[in-house]
Order: sequence, then C-alpha cells, then structure tokens
Amino acid sequence: MGLRITVPPEGRVVINSAVIQNRSKSEQADLCVLNHANVIRGKNIMQAEEATTPVRRAYFLMQSIIMENAEMDDPRLATFDQLLVELLAAFEHPDVVQRLREGRRLAADGAVYKAMMALKPVMKYEDAVLALGQAIEVEAGAGEAFRELVLEEG
Repeated sequence: MGLRITVPPEGRVVINSAVIQNRSKSEQADLCVLNHANVIRGKNIMQAEEATTPVRRAYFLMQSIIMENAEMDDPRLATFDQLLVELLAAFEHPDVVQRLREGRRLAADGAVYKAMMALKPVMKYEDAVLALGQAIEVEAGAGEAFRELVLEEG
C-alpha cells in the first residue's frame, strides 16, 4: 500500500520535483504513490515571494531541497542548520525552541520533509510575534501623534 493523496479541484501537489495539478474544477483527484517519493501537498507549498521572515526563509530553503531532490551533502542543508542556530538564539518560548531543535535533528538525519514541517507551528508563532510588534509600533506612533496634537493645541 502506498501513500494516498487527495488533490482538491484545481489543487497541486509536488512529487519528486514534478508539479502535478488537478485540472478539474469540480472533482478531486485521488492519487497513490507506490514507491518512495518526495511529496509536498499544495497547502504546504510556499511561493518564493512568501519567504519574507527568517522562519519562512528556512522553510522555503527546505522546500527547495525537497523539490529539487537534492543530495544530503547539498550546501543548503548547512545554511538551514545555521538559520536554525540563529533562530534558537532569537526565540525563548519552550515549544518553539523544541520545534527548532527537532528541525535541526531531522535535517541532520536526512528527514528533510519532517524538518520542514517542524517549522509550520514556528511560522505561526513568528507571525503572531511580528503582528504584536507591529501593533505596538502603531500604538506607539498613535501615542506620539496624540502627544504632538495635544502639545500643538495646548
């Protein structure tokens, strides 16, 4: 029994660097991969322009390694490891640290897909931290604008 994949209407999946698209607008496609293959489902595919943060860049790097069927001596794996070392220095949340360590271990063991997927929850956390930082900046800017307005009127 192989890996069963359901591709939604107009959905995509990458199998061993080949992008496969379901052209149907209404029917899902059921596929079965009978041998070992690198597979990334459409919902997990990141476009290059989405790799805008450190965690997203690490995720995209692993995705590119998977999609290109790179060898385990690919220099991008060392880059990935260095990115995760830097992220470990930046994050303190225990769950995030655990996921980053897991990603490093998995990549070192050759489980690049699992290493990439270990970063999914870290991306969500990073998004939340960045959104909070932007909200604080907006609040600080609004406070400064309010003070300037009050001082001008006063």
